[in-house]
Amino acid sequence: MTGSVPSDISPTLVRLAGEITKDAPTAGAKALAILNYLHGPAFTYSLDAQPGSGYPGLEDFLLKDHSGFCVQYAASMAILARIAGIPSRVAIGFTPGTREGDHWTVTMHDMHAWPELYLSGWGWVSFEPTPGVSSGTSPSEQAPSTPTPTEGVSPTPTASVTPSIAPTKPTSSGAVGWLPWALGALVVALIAAACTVPSAVRGRLRKARLTSGRDPSLMALDAWDELRATTRDYRLPWPEGSPRFVGPAVTHLVPGPSGDGVQELALAAERARFGGPDNPPDARDWTPVLSAFTADIEAGTPSRWARLRARQFPASLLG
Repeated sequence: MTGSVPSDISPTLVRLAGEITKDAPTAGAKALAILNYLHGPAFTYSLDAQPGSGYPGLEDFLLKDHSGFCVQYAASMAILARIAGIPSRVAIGFTPGTREGDHWTVTMHDMHAWPELYLSGWGWVSFEPTPGVSSGTSPSEQAPSTPTPTEGVSPTPTASVTPSIAPTKPTSSGAVGWLPWALGALVVALIAAACTVPSAVRGRLRKARLTSGRDPSLMALDAWDELRATTRDYRLPWPEGSPRFVGPAVTHLVPGPSGDGVQELALAAERARFGGPDNPPDARDWTPVLSAFTADIEAGTPSRWARLRARQFPASLLG
């Protein structure tokens, strides 16, 4: 549900949303307050965002690190909006790219994520909380501005992730001959985005979770989250229980030489959760363990389609 708030939402995030929107009387004003908070001078754009996932990752981004890329900004605005009572969702696609003459060039470097909030009377409105992301159009190319909505916020070009380019009237009948080709190219681009963006986002999350040189407990827990995400990508059931009990069950589901490494990771995650500050796990780069586990799970997946689906449409991004 785009309007529901998870029952296990972090109290810290609830308090933060309340502080940001306490003086905003309407949904539109609340949305603008959240946007302004993320546009504040404390936040910076960086592809080297601190690793982490779930509510702890959002708390670190919103309250400590204040550094990340579009995924963190979009997810943060979406969850803060939901807490404030505004239905929200995260969209994934492309920014307009670079203008070259009379056309636009869009590459994989233009991949982007942004939040969309539902405002009464206006429907789904796109916002751009990520700093430094422009629409790629000059002011003269923007569509005429729309009246300010009664909700208290206007979906102006600065709040929208996608540009609205004012249409021009063809000067001759021959000028529209390229239109079918342009529409075909757009369809191809959208299909390519649907096939490549989820995989790219998943790759960024994996890289963030396996970043070395950090607190050993965080490294172990992030690596355990990555193990669970990989299992989910291949549509395998995730056993219930603490890591100590889940580890053997996972190695039974995914037999192979990675079993010993998975057991070691399970014990490290168990110690990170319950060992306390005086008994942390050993500092270790868990990338080889996850790489071996992924190789084993690939080898145990005979269906070529299932392997392709896991890589291009990872189920772990759905929840």
